Amino acid sequence: MNCISCDSNNLDLKQKISNLGLPVFHCKKCGLYITGDSKDRISEKISEIYKKSYWDERTSEKSINSGFSDIDSEGKKRNWISQFAYCKQFFDEKKDILEIGSGAGQATFWFESKGFNIIGIEPDARNVKLINKILKNGNCMNEKIEDMKLEQKFDIIWMVHVLEHLVDPVSVLIRIKTNMKKNSIFFIEVPNCENKKMLDASINENPHVFHFTKKSLENIIKKSGFKIKKMDYFRPATKKEGIFNKISKKYFPYYPRIITNGENGRDLRMILSLN
Repeated sequence: MNCISCDSNNLDLKQKISNLGLPVFHCKKCGLYITGDSKDRISEKISEIYKKSYWDERTSEKSINSGFSDIDSEGKKRNWISQFAYCKQFFDEKKDILEIGSGAGQATFWFESKGFNIIGIEPDARNVKLINKILKNGNCMNEKIEDMKLEQKFDIIWMVHVLEHLVDPVSVLIRIKTNMKKNSIFFIEVPNCENKKMLDASINENPHVFHFTKKSLENIIKKSGFKIKKMDYFRPATKKEGIFNKISKKYFPYYPRIITNGENGRDLRMILSLN
């Protein structure tokens, strides 16, 4: 087995059993952690988990019925506010957005409330039905990104905490290029697995296939034919930083998230373009 990021075969066994019930390997060259040693076996395990329990634990009903005022939604909104600020300089007049992995629909709803023309892709049929009930003009489609047949081109592609779930991320990234205009931007966020706590959670608490470091993610993005316009580590702001930010009138530009280093970052964000 070779690393999908750098093509090296210098892989060590990191852990015998993960959340997916498969071994985890570590690439010594680029730092990528990989769950499983066979695409077929990985696909089988992911399918089992999603059918049995994954979506049951993440149903949208509570979030949507509360008007996205529940604790989970409030946390996601803080992150979305920061993500929006991070990308805003590239939006210009861009309005057509494809959200890959709508989840409970929070970001889908918030984008529409900001005046964006939103289309979401979500594999959970229950979530899709609920999301479409609250959208006024947007639409959420019940599809897996690997099977997406959408031909429309968009100004913005939005993919948050999805890439780590994919069995073949390079193929999916190449496929997404067909839905981008010449001047489109593509926002991606994944867990930062240079952070030891995030790596442990990614391997043992979530059905993630890949556990990215900055170097390994850069390799995959470049292999897929994208240009990286911007890439940073982020962590939640502390209470003291929140007070300081309020007093100093938005001292931290992406508050309530703060740019940090690889050791302390919770997430990795990047903005991509075709050229």
